[in-house]
Amino acid sequence: MSFVPKILLCGQMTEGSGHSQDAHMLSRVLNLLGYPHEYLNKSQLIRYSGTHQWGAVILIGNITQIAEFHHKVQHHLGNLPIAAYAHWELPNLPTSHALPKHSVHLFAPSRFAYEAYKKAGYEVTYLPPALKAFSEVTPRVHTTNTFQVMCVANLHTWPERKNVLASVRAFLTAFPKERDVHLFLKLSKLHANPEYARQIAALVDSESRITVCEDRLDAKTLHARYRESQVYLSLHRSEGFGYTIAEAMLAHLPVVATSWSGSQDLMTLSAFGAVDYNLIALTEDQYPGWNGQYWADPSVDHAASILRQLYGMPADSRDDLAQSVARELRKIFHIDALTFRYEQAIGALIRS
Repeated sequence: MSFVPKILLCGQMTEGSGHSQDAHMLSRVLNLLGYPHEYLNKSQLIRYSGTHQWGAVILIGNITQIAEFHHKVQHHLGNLPIAAYAHWELPNLPTSHALPKHSVHLFAPSRFAYEAYKKAGYEVTYLPPALKAFSEVTPRVHTTNTFQVMCVANLHTWPERKNVLASVRAFLTAFPKERDVHLFLKLSKLHANPEYARQIAALVDSESRITVCEDRLDAKTLHARYRESQVYLSLHRSEGFGYTIAEAMLAHLPVVATSWSGSQDLMTLSAFGAVDYNLIALTEDQYPGWNGQYWADPSVDHAASILRQLYGMPADSRDDLAQSVARELRKIFHIDALTFRYEQAIGALIRS
């Protein structure tokens, strides 16, 4: 039997974050391909003192985070082949967080990130997330007359990127007086940024039609929330990929979202819900590497118009739209459709 090298997945992330989802996704793929692997976060790696049998390392995180601890990985692990499953949400890479181009291969989760890495001169492979479909998606049963809009965001850092305030404003613009509508906001780490939390509170505290949930929801409960809703809304300014958009689509939920940056890969499947935007310059400290960068300013009015159209549709028509998108999504992003691509990329990394 030939030797199968062990893969180390290494990053710094919190459970429920996009990077945590990356780690779980990569673990599923490596299991499918028959590669033994383990995960260490950055602090565990720095304290690691034993011998190892790792054949390669895959770093996980935002490109700026990876740049900060890449040299520590090299220091502790020597000349192992290193790749980075690295998100980036802006059109250019910041020179202040540059990775050594000769010592790391980048796996780009989106075509948007792929173009940014390629433009900066890195060796890069487009490797979109291999999604696991919900194990059981039954036909939607509409048990209530309430039209529920759902929005999920982690606001731990850089809340301007998630742009939840715009989503709230779009809901209020679409439905100034209607009582048969509801906005469910699932917001993680809301109070990590007190000023942004205050701005959200100013919009929602007097509005009985809006619920803010800060509780941690397990996958089953979150899926149930998708299934209880009639539309998913995300007026982000930029995205690395858009896991919650993909989850909503897989749950047969119509999506209304900004079609710019990493989310373009998903929103090209759902032209009906793509929200118009203008590109605007970032201001100081809105995001790492902000200087000279731009991102989307989605149209609240256009988003509100789409919400009104979906509100006026028969439920069966909305379901037909969502099911069509889910079928196309599974063809492109399901783990079965991407196995060969991952097999080629991981094999090339180990051989390097």
